[in-house]
Amino acid sequence: GLGQGCMEVTVDLQHAFGSHCGSGLRGSALFGDDGGHTLVHPVGRHVVLRHIDSGEASFLTLPGGNGSGSGGKTGGAPGAEVITTCAASRDRGFLAVGERRLKEPCASVGIYDLRASAGAGPTPRRLEPFPKSGPKTRIVGASFSADSEARFLAVLATGPVENTLTVLEWQTDRVLGKHKVDGAVDRVFFCPQQDVFHISVSGPHLLRVSQLKDALSKSRESSLKALPPFAGLDEAAVKIMDHAWVEPGEGTLVACTQEGQVLLICTEEMQVRATYESPFGEDRPTVTPYCLQCFSQGFLVGGGEGLVGLWEKVDAALDPDGAEFKFSRSTCVARAGASTPLSSIDMTSTEESIVFGFRSGDIGTLPLPAIFKGGGGDVHCSVISGGFHAGPVACLDVAVHRPLAVTVGKKDGLVRIWNYASRHCEIRWESQDQGDPPVSAALHPLAYYLAVSFSEKMRFYYILAKGLKLHSEFSIRGVKLMRFSNGGHLMAVAQGKFVHLFSMSTFTKVVTLQGHSHGITAMCFDPEDNSLWTCDSSGQLCEWDPLSGELHSELATAKCEYLAASSGQGSQACFSTASGNKRSLRRMQHCVQETEQDLPGNLRLACLCQYAGTHALFAGSATGVLCVFPSDSALSRFDELGLHSGPCVSIGVSADGRTLLTAGEDGAVFVLGVVGLASDDSGAAAARGDGDLELFPLATSS
Repeated sequence: GLGQGCMEVTVDLQHAFGSHCGSGLRGSALFGDDGGHTLVHPVGRHVVLRHIDSGEASFLTLPGGNGSGSGGKTGGAPGAEVITTCAASRDRGFLAVGERRLKEPCASVGIYDLRASAGAGPTPRRLEPFPKSGPKTRIVGASFSADSEARFLAVLATGPVENTLTVLEWQTDRVLGKHKVDGAVDRVFFCPQQDVFHISVSGPHLLRVSQLKDALSKSRESSLKALPPFAGLDEAAVKIMDHAWVEPGEGTLVACTQEGQVLLICTEEMQVRATYESPFGEDRPTVTPYCLQCFSQGFLVGGGEGLVGLWEKVDAALDPDGAEFKFSRSTCVARAGASTPLSSIDMTSTEESIVFGFRSGDIGTLPLPAIFKGGGGDVHCSVISGGFHAGPVACLDVAVHRPLAVTVGKKDGLVRIWNYASRHCEIRWESQDQGDPPVSAALHPLAYYLAVSFSEKMRFYYILAKGLKLHSEFSIRGVKLMRFSNGGHLMAVAQGKFVHLFSMSTFTKVVTLQGHSHGITAMCFDPEDNSLWTCDSSGQLCEWDPLSGELHSELATAKCEYLAASSGQGSQACFSTASGNKRSLRRMQHCVQETEQDLPGNLRLACLCQYAGTHALFAGSATGVLCVFPSDSALSRFDELGLHSGPCVSIGVSADGRTLLTAGEDGAVFVLGVVGLASDDSGAAAARGDGDLELFPLATSS
């Protein structure tokens, strides 16, 4: 272990579970190649290139962390915090990624060559079209031109003063035109006609087109001109959800509204040509449309209840009414038993495959012919990795004897059990009591039992192959924090200012620990389960004998809040604290402070994790950064890796010390490889899931 000076501890990204499909981010699920074999989608601060069949993932965007270090395999823009939009060129050769960074210019665009193999391609080209952009400027949309070289890029940005549409020749950084946009905007598209440089933008109460003139001229300066509003469109009276250009390129737009209409708009005549009611059929008049995707035979409308409406082009010679499109059928494409709304649709230019983004966070794929053959019934898509969380993750816990981890979603109320070796969600469990959703969970080291807390109760479940089976229930209210002992014979349950200890051999409560005057914020067992540390929001720290329930030692620190706790050595533990504007890490021997290290800037460490038998410490910050401390005896030195686009809430390390998992309020779960904890390669087979695990005690995060 590192405590004996073996080697430096490093981490690198290997996989991620999660998406931004439920956040409203444009371009949250796209195809990464024209054959439909790979997906590209943002997760946390990163963009993942995921192979659909194998599930293998590589990372295109690797922004750095915030602070003094740059540990792991970081890259990209230093200080990048949030991915704000993604857009792929028509041939899937290039990807534009909007990013928000800490330092000016805060808004930038990275251009990635998707045809180059992951990690081996050229350095991404970074554009800064808004050199003076402050922290409130966001790039909310991007679109490549339709030519084979994807020569031009339209960038849509919102700011505190004005919103701007900018068109660049991105390979030369030349700005071709720019103008203000009067109104909130979140969508931009180049017209698919290669010789007509029209750019459309839309927002909740705006749909406009701009014309780029003399873009190819070598003698005249190019310009960008906003065209007048469309006749027949009362922008203030409707809420526009999405728009797209009709394919293959007729100068016609299609838009959908929250009021349940689909509008057909002619950009030559600058007026609404037709209005289609009930985009999902007359038998579903109340379903709201949210997204659109045009293709050569018509367009698809994605909406509530997991529905996709198919509208087909009409042969003018066969329709005396002169209608351009007709409704064909509606199909439910959501996972079986779910009716979650769609948030996005993307299609390969070969028109063979579709990828759907759902507001639940799930991403699903489906062959396009399945929509035509659906006959108006259900054609459930194939959900990537078994699905993702719809919003913030409340907790994460990692098993010892099996490559499993459990998470609980705050927004969706789902309990998910992940197999981080096979890269798949093995169990997706939803409580039948919708009025009392899960709050927290803890995974027994053997991974055969699961403890789940609710607002009104706490339950133990058996973990079966495809679900959970209730074992026992306790009427304990308000439990948000639970920890199994490393040996699995005890479980500590924090209820307000009390801690209950349960015996896992009898499933009974054996003792209640009473030593705190305020709510418990963190607790941890030492690797040998000889001590249990509990700490609260008022600065009280207690060390207990978990077998007898006796108080070994205690320490009270005025005006101090304990944020997290973890132990990797017998009788020693590390704690993250906050006192006013001061943030620090403290190492304790029993309840006697040995070391205190003030943290730089506003680095608030919300969770800690130590690997048993070593001095290495992992910490997750309130800004989503993973901090790697090679030794808890030298807390001034650490490396950073930006992961989450929100607070990191929990960290866990696998039994073999080669895999680290993090969970965040952005709904993402990251899987990282670790080098430097294990003394040899004996755990490699276990990490792959093809051998017997070598067992080590594990202390998980608070």
